[in-house]
Order: sequence, then C-alpha cells, then structure tokens
Amino acid sequence: MAAPAHDNIVYSGFTLIEFLVVTLLLSSVVGVSVALVSATTKVAARETASASVNEGLALGKHLILDDLSNAGYPGTVFNTGSTTPITALSPTFIAATVTTGTTADTVAFEGDVDPSIVGVERVCYQLSGAPPAALLRKVTSVGTPCGTTGFESLLTNIQAFTLIFLNSSRTALTASQVTASNATRYVDLKITQQVPAGAGSVSKTIYGEVAIRNY
Repeated sequence: MAAPAHDNIVYSGFTLIEFLVVTLLLSSVVGVSVALVSATTKVAARETASASVNEGLALGKHLILDDLSNAGYPGTVFNTGSTTPITALSPTFIAATVTTGTTADTVAFEGDVDPSIVGVERVCYQLSGAPPAALLRKVTSVGTPCGTTGFESLLTNIQAFTLIFLNSSRTALTASQVTASNATRYVDLKITQQVPAGAGSVSKTIYGEVAIRNY
C-alpha cells in the first residue's frame, strides 16, 4: 500500500520580533503625524489671531485718528433744531480728562465727529482699567461729562494706549498745556494689543499720526 501523499505546506507570517519592529515603526509614524498636525494647528491659530489683531488695530486706529482730526469747531455750527450758534469750547480738549505719554492715556474733546448729528459732540476715549484692558469710546452731547457708563468697546486685551500731543513746531505738549490752550496741531497714537493664540499669544503694535483740521 502506497504511503499517503503530503502537500508541501508553507506557513508564513510575522515572527514576534518582526511584529514588534513593525509596531515600533508605526508608532513612530503616528507620533510624527500627530506632532505635525499639532504644529500645523498652532501655526493656523497664530495666523488667524494675527490677522484678526491686524484688522482690529487698523480699524481702531482709523476711527480714533478720524475723530481726533475733527476736534475743534469748524466755523459756526448749530445743534439740531437750534438757530443759535454753539459757543465754541476753548480749549477743545477737556481739562482733567487728558493724560499723555502713558500706557493708559485718556482724552476727551469736542468736535463734529458724527455727520448724522447736526452740530458738535463730545468724544471720550479711555481704557476700562489698568492694562490689559478694553479700549472704550463714547460720543455724547456737548458739555456732558464722559462719566463711567455708555461706552462702546473698540478693542480688548490692550496693553498700551498712548497719545502724544504736538504743537506746530512738533514739540510734545504736557497734559496741562493741551487743555490750557488750542496749541495742539498733531496727535501721535500708539496701540499695543496682545491676544491669546493657541498655547501662546500674538502681540502687535500700531502707530499713527493725525493733524487737527479745525484750528
């Protein structure tokens, strides 16, 4: 009787060592991939925050400098429904409301900053507190104190809001000189904002200068 035939069977697969090597390589690849994704996410967060800060600072700078450029009285002006000219405030910048050269300056002045309102308004700028704080703006009636309520928040996380007032010779004026006479011809502005971005933060500073039109 012939012996039964046996098929030649070849068993293939990973040995334990090969399995461990493959596992180690896959772990390394996954680790690198996770690190790349994390880094990409952080970069995206910083770029998004940076773009947002740039846009916000540019808009804030434009509004502040536009307001300041209209400080003072452009000739004879009237309030809504009145035929009696407004008595021009002299000086334009309000005493006890102006600080200069600090990281938390304040200013209040009168001028025609809102074309939708006939006449002149009082404009107030200040921070909500010690930096970092919100930059606040308020437009109110002529002669009305700025007070502590009714402000709109323009920007948050402000580290510095600095105003430098210059005369016609471009000499810096003290706060008392600014509010004692209409000597201011230019105003320099500096705003620094620092906002969270992922695990870190983004800090930007913007500068500007404006000439006052009305005196």
